[in-house]
Amino acid sequence: MKIDYGLVIILVLVLSLAAPPLSAQEEELPPLPRGQQLMRNAGFDNEAGGLALWSPRGGGLGTFSVIKAKEEGEVNSLRIKVNQTSPRPWTMELLQKVEYVVEKGSTVYVSFEYKITEGYSFNFYWQQEVPPWPKLLSLHVTSPVDSWHEVRMAVPVHQTLQPGQTAFSIHLAENTGVLELRRLSAVMLPPEVNPETLTTNVAPVLGGDFYDKDWRAIQEERLIKVRQVPVTVSVQKGGKKLPAANVSLQ
Repeated sequence: MKIDYGLVIILVLVLSLAAPPLSAQEEELPPLPRGQQLMRNAGFDNEAGGLALWSPRGGGLGTFSVIKAKEEGEVNSLRIKVNQTSPRPWTMELLQKVEYVVEKGSTVYVSFEYKITEGYSFNFYWQQEVPPWPKLLSLHVTSPVDSWHEVRMAVPVHQTLQPGQTAFSIHLAENTGVLELRRLSAVMLPPEVNPETLTTNVAPVLGGDFYDKDWRAIQEERLIKVRQVPVTVSVQKGGKKLPAANVSLQ
């Protein structure tokens, strides 16, 4: 007896999205690898202004201010104060489009230093700039507080991305508080670099964002469609169909 399935669908989608709390960094991290820098004015020190080439959006919920380095060897930082929350945290946002070609097979190595006050949290994304803004990288940060910490993440690139097609975006209005950022970087590394050899210290979500209700709704709709798609089963014996055969699927 031969069973031919007209359609077989397997869809398993399990995402664990919350990044684990960062512990105190006991050892100094190695230098950043060399590659093509995708972020512009990542040090908030452009001659045209500290926020030049960035697109800050306050939505009346808070303020952005560049803190100049006071001593030699220090770097500028960006201080973001959130006075009011929003059910749409992206109402207050810091965004920059990637204006370079990101090659398929490369790895984008993202890093930044941050300091937050107690009770504050934010979401860092690398996203496509078309609705519903699919996420290539998602990181939810809630700790530690009141001290500087560095984040390092490696993102394998599975398709060529054209200039302006993606952006780095930080959603800020989830909670009230203060966020400080400095030493942002996003380096594109060639295909011969194995992302597993790169130093990372958080567990971001690659290719999805559970915190994004639009993205989650799309995935749930896909699941519903898959579950409702009819499956045709044809039972044959000796090359002839058996129309009255009993079939059990497990």
